[in-house]
Amino acid sequence: MNLKNTLIVLLLLFITISISAAYTPAPITTTVPTLSISQNTLNPTNSVVNGQIVAASRYRRPTPTLRPTPRPTIRPSPTPRPTPTVTPTPTPRPSPTPVPTPTPTLNPTYIVSPGTSTFKWSGITWNVRNGDTGSPGANTWSNNNVWVDNINRLHLKITNVNGKWYAAELDSANPTGYRTYTFDVAINPNNYAINTVAGLFYYLSDTNEIDFMEYSKWNDPHSSFNSQSTIWSSSGGKSDAGYMTNSGETILSGIYSSSSIEVKRNGVRTLYYTGTIPKLGGELAINLWLYGNTKPANGLEQELILNSVTYNPNTLSSGFNIANGVPVLIPGVHHGR
Repeated sequence: MNLKNTLIVLLLLFITISISAAYTPAPITTTVPTLSISQNTLNPTNSVVNGQIVAASRYRRPTPTLRPTPRPTIRPSPTPRPTPTVTPTPTPRPSPTPVPTPTPTLNPTYIVSPGTSTFKWSGITWNVRNGDTGSPGANTWSNNNVWVDNINRLHLKITNVNGKWYAAELDSANPTGYRTYTFDVAINPNNYAINTVAGLFYYLSDTNEIDFMEYSKWNDPHSSFNSQSTIWSSSGGKSDAGYMTNSGETILSGIYSSSSIEVKRNGVRTLYYTGTIPKLGGELAINLWLYGNTKPANGLEQELILNSVTYNPNTLSSGFNIANGVPVLIPGVHHGR
């Protein structure tokens, strides 16, 4: 390179340096357009790119269509359903404890109480004698002395009330007839006072009477017997000789027919009679009374107890065969009514 060119280069270099020292160019910046919306117009600012101002193009954004704010659909309030009435569940009442039906009795001690005038026992309706004084003997009769206990036994009693003695009797309400009468006696007649009489008999009149059994010593302390059977008819009285009964229970049967009368004690025949037969139409009777005096000889109350009385169709023995040792019929003394 020649000197001239060199000098030109150096001159240019000098000029360049001088210019650079005198002028400091502005820094290159980039401006982010700021949107300013006025009346729906977007005004962008200019930008500088590589030291040159670049005019931003103007443009209008289309005005957006405003959608009308939809009115909320007002649904009609539903008709409120009526609140169902809640019926309270009733508290169940406890079931009452059933009361057992008691066995119908007049009294825990009795089936038939003392003082009853008419009652049915052992299949027979009975009337109880009450309030009068007289035959047999001079006895006063009270229905308070007759009852049926709670095991269905019949009781007759001689009692002392305020110093006065009362006897007992009951009679069938309906007439009886030709039958076999059976008495289940539950006492020992040997324990009676000597003037006490317990009678089991059929009675129409004094001449139409069958004393199937009378338990008594007839007020005789030396008597050799305490029980006797007697038939009373228009031809008089006929009795067996009497027996000493020392048993606590006797089954006594009296067989009454149109042709004969028979008595058995515990199955053994003690009387057989074919004379004049007492007439029909009488009553079956049971009594307990005092003979020859107005009070028991021993001063104690007396009692007759029977388990049952029945009457059935006749079961007569065939023929007359008196057992050995059984006495024949002999005339007796009327101790009945």
